[in-house]
Parts: sequence; structure tokens; C-alpha cells
Amino acid sequence: MRPGPARPRLPVTCRRRPDAGGAGRAVLLLAGLAAAAFAAAAGNPWLEALAERDRAELTRLLDSGPVNPNLTLPDRRTALMVAAREGDADLVVRLLAAGANVNASNANGGTALMFAAIGGDDSIVGLLLDAGARHDSKAKLGWTALSLAAVKGHRGAIRVLLDFGADQRARDAYGWTAMMRAAHNGHLDVVEELLKAPGADLSTRQEAGATVLHIAAAGGDPDIVELLVARGADATARDSEGNTPADTAMAGGHLELAEHLRSLASRGGGN
Repeated sequence: MRPGPARPRLPVTCRRRPDAGGAGRAVLLLAGLAAAAFAAAAGNPWLEALAERDRAELTRLLDSGPVNPNLTLPDRRTALMVAAREGDADLVVRLLAAGANVNASNANGGTALMFAAIGGDDSIVGLLLDAGARHDSKAKLGWTALSLAAVKGHRGAIRVLLDFGADQRARDAYGWTAMMRAAHNGHLDVVEELLKAPGADLSTRQEAGATVLHIAAAGGDPDIVELLVARGADATARDSEGNTPADTAMAGGHLELAEHLRSLASRGGGN
């Protein structure tokens, strides 16, 4: 009796890779950074407020007299990053007026614009871009403001970044584009926004040879899959392990979606 066909596997970077000690190490690292931040801030009201992420106190200090808004903690965190992440537009405006460096980066390469993209306030994203924030800056592992907004599903921030010329073809250290990140996280509206903009490319492949359709199929989102196919995504494409999008859907347990993709592939790749 011959064995049945091997079960297809998801591309490596479509799978979650567990790290048994990662959570514990992360907690220890954060605790160490927090301790260093508080030690460095001792005796300096601005840095103390920054270490506490106390936006009200930062605002009060700005109002009470001249301060250096570019003072940083050991992790190179700035007040502008805190204000941008927390969606405090008033504090962002005050900091910029006081001379805050809009393109300062923290120890991981993160900028205020990236923190604004994570927070999702499109008005703050616009304020920072108007102030000269570089939309093409990359943090460690190649993250951009656009890819961070895509992960979080912030369509408004995506639209503003694209209007300012953010390049959605930019890829991170694993070869993923902003559209791939949006598809992976199930953000249909963000995928729609990216498809409307210049630079949308459904044939781009990440490090394991997967296209955005492979990634959407692995996640099992039929609406994103249908949208991508309608826009010309190739249902016959194979990743570096020889898997089609139907194979990745099957490996993820999405049987109906896998059958649908096989049907599309048999008709030549799309609708």
C-alpha cells in the first residue's frame, strides 16, 4: 500500500515560531530597561516625566519654562515618540514648536512617525510628515511606518503615508511588504487601500517564496483571498517549497478555501 501524498506545509515565515524562553527574556529585558530609565531620570523633572510617560507633566513643564525637548532616556526614547504613540496631538504640536527632532530614533531605530503609525492617529501622522518626518526610515528588521500601520490595521494612517509618497514595495528583513503584513493580520480594508495605490505588486515574494495570496490563504480569510484574486493574484504560484496558495490554505485547515483556490488554479489562476 503506497502512502498518501505528504501534507503541504506553510511557508516558514507564514508559521508562528514558538520561543519557549522568549516571553521570560522579554519581561527581564523590559524590567532592566525600565530600571535604567528611572535611574537615568532621577533628579531631572523632564526625564522623570518621560520615564513615566506622563504627558500631562511634560505639557506642564513645556508651559513653565524653556526645556530641551530632545533629552532622551537610555533607550533613546523622546517625548515626541511618547506623544505620537499615545495620540496626543496637542503635545505633538507643542514639542515640534519647542524644537523637537522629528527624525530622532530610539535604540531600535523607531521614530516618532513609526510610533504615530502604531497609534493610528492619522492627524498626528500628517503633522509629523508636514514637519519633515522621513516616511522611508527603517527600524531594526526593516520595519517602516507604513508596515507598522498595516500590521495594526490603521487605514487612515496608511492613506496619509501613501499620499506623502511612502513606498509600499519596501520590504522588511524577511522580505514582507506592508500588504503582506496587512493580509497576514486580516485587515481587508488596508489591503484594499494598498491595492488602490501606486506600487501595488501581487507577485512580490517574501523569504520563503510566498506571495501575498499565499499569506492570505494561510490565514484563511476568504474576503482577502477573493479581493486579491479579483485584482489578478496568481492562484497557481508556488513558493520555494512548491506549495500553491491552495496548499497553504489546506495546511492551515481551511478546507473550503483550499478547494476554491484549487478550482481557480485549474481555470488558469484567477476569476
